[in-house]
Amino acid sequence: QSDLLADIEGVNENQLLMDMADQLLTSIPMPTIPQVTYYWGPGETMLIDVWNNGVAPAVAAATAEASYRTRVGLSS
Repeated sequence: QSDLLADIEGVNENQLLMDMADQLLTSIPMPTIPQVTYYWGPGETMLIDVWNNGVAPAVAAATAEASYRTRVGLSS
């Protein structure tokens, strides 16, 4: 909260810190559960496949989900 930052010397004068504080007003925290680490590899591959390799988003998403489930041990 910006009122908490007011007591810290120099914070209000630092535009980068104030921009970060403004971003916190609308940001959505990412989960901190250990299982989220299994997402990053498949998620990155999905985005690269769609943006750089012309893979259809639905296909890339299904592949990423299957990879995630395998990593987590949820595959059947």
